[in-house]
Amino acid sequence: MNKFCPSDTRDIVESEIKFSLPFNENNRRDLNREGTLSRYFRDQFQKNKIDLSNNARVWVGSRDRRWLVTDGQRNFPIKKENNNLNVYERPVIENCALELHHFLEIDSPGNIKDIDFPRYIRPPESHIINHLRQRQTTQLQEFLRQGTKLHCVDATVDWRLIVGLGGEHVQETNMTLHHIYGIPYIPGSAVKGVLRHWWLQENEDFLDKNGEIDEDKALKNADFLAVFGSQERQGKVQFLDAYPKEVQFATDIMNPHYGEYYSGSKPPTDHQRLVPINFLTVEKTAFRFVFLAKEQEHLDHLKVRFKNALEIKGVGAKTSVGYGYFRDFEDQTNDIIDDLKRKQEEVKEQQEAERIASLSPIEQLAEELHRLTDQPVDEDRAVQIYKEQLPSLVDDDKHIIAQALKAYWQRINKWDGGSDKQRQKVMVVKTILDES
Repeated sequence: MNKFCPSDTRDIVESEIKFSLPFNENNRRDLNREGTLSRYFRDQFQKNKIDLSNNARVWVGSRDRRWLVTDGQRNFPIKKENNNLNVYERPVIENCALELHHFLEIDSPGNIKDIDFPRYIRPPESHIINHLRQRQTTQLQEFLRQGTKLHCVDATVDWRLIVGLGGEHVQETNMTLHHIYGIPYIPGSAVKGVLRHWWLQENEDFLDKNGEIDEDKALKNADFLAVFGSQERQGKVQFLDAYPKEVQFATDIMNPHYGEYYSGSKPPTDHQRLVPINFLTVEKTAFRFVFLAKEQEHLDHLKVRFKNALEIKGVGAKTSVGYGYFRDFEDQTNDIIDDLKRKQEEVKEQQEAERIASLSPIEQLAEELHRLTDQPVDEDRAVQIYKEQLPSLVDDDKHIIAQALKAYWQRINKWDGGSDKQRQKVMVVKTILDES
């Protein structure tokens, strides 16, 4: 039985032992560099009935004698012990937030300095994201039913994105992940902050004589105040969290050159040891941005500014080096509205079908006559009912169908006048209705 210990996956690994192989020159070169897995290593895995995909890679550990082989689906930590390489299969934790915050791999419990960067984190399953996005779509459609206006846009990260890099984490770098679903997302507060600052920055009326932003001027602007609000007044636009479509993770590093200087122990000299800091990013992923308001004019103020802000200013950390910029903006508002109309029609059709199914056979026949049009095929159907079914009916049933035939022929202007055959049919119906 696996033992899941937060911040210590050693027991997980050791309970899932797979095989060992000798540490020799055939694999020494592979384990000293990161890259595609060699034919030798692939053969060793296949001998142990493990088929790796073509994109399998080996990652060099941050400590001696620790490596990771992964193909994006399965992860195999490798330890060097007694000149052998012990290969294990690491169970996959689907929730990325749990993986990043609670199941990092360390050498010994409590040894925080020896944490390996989690290169084995897989992107969240698409069905999890689809479920969350569909739930949000249902909520948006409920807002529409209540008269709320919305603006919905899909946009794709141009290169990479990292939101929450400076958040508290044992590895010194973090990422904003949904606390329930574990997926990366952009909080609505971050979207609001970027748009607010962009509006302040690009409007010359909000600058003082030195070219600096003067928020007091902005808060006197009715449009700005209506959208974002102030300490005393609530804004009239809601900024929802932006959820991804399909997540792609990528790893990156920061490489501080003067670590001992920043720690306050030495001057900034070039001989100081570089200590790369790994961090996780989102790469080329599409997000859905949603804004809600009671009045359409408040959303109109945001549309152009939103696109410019994400194209030019960017979202999240490290925008100065190309992170957080977006492209391929696609307005999804009408798609959501059309989908709502389609669902409403389906509901009406279902309700109507249930109503008709609850009617008696005679009531269903009268309902059919009520639905007929002036098309020839419908006229023929009315004549068929007149000839084949009306004569066999008695009492109230006969009266109901006769009344339905009268209403139909009146609707298509064939109750008064027409051919001799039609006048004869009308006379029969009048007799049944005591109108002759």
